[in-house]
Amino acid sequence: MPADYIIDTAARLVRSRGWGRLTFTELKKHQDRLRADPAFDPTFDQLLDFREVEAIMVTADELRVMAAPHIFVAGARRAVLHLPDRPVIRGLVHMFEAFRESAGGHERIATFDDLDAALRWLEEPRRAPDDPPARG
Repeated sequence: MPADYIIDTAARLVRSRGWGRLTFTELKKHQDRLRADPAFDPTFDQLLDFREVEAIMVTADELRVMAAPHIFVAGARRAVLHLPDRPVIRGLVHMFEAFRESAGGHERIATFDDLDAALRWLEEPRRAPDDPPARG
């Protein structure tokens, strides 16, 4: 499966990574595995490293399905790292964010094309869930 994760309990961070061509089935399996992992804590933040992803093969309806479950708590941060020459990934992330908001999700989601910037954002002190989300 071209997606995996590591839960860093000391840093309170889930480090997810994808590569190749990701399908809805693979992304959903990743999400379900993470949620069922006994080490997972929904108050953790998440870094999704998609720099090795060539394409994300999902429809808008499939993205809506992915956005429906409340895996992370309000205020949790989810940084998506992608290559600058893959603007489609950024667009899909913003669509996912819109679906999350309409489903009542309040975690903060931002996209980055620089690992250091993503990590700095994740290390910032948490703000209230109703603060405007950061845009990378």
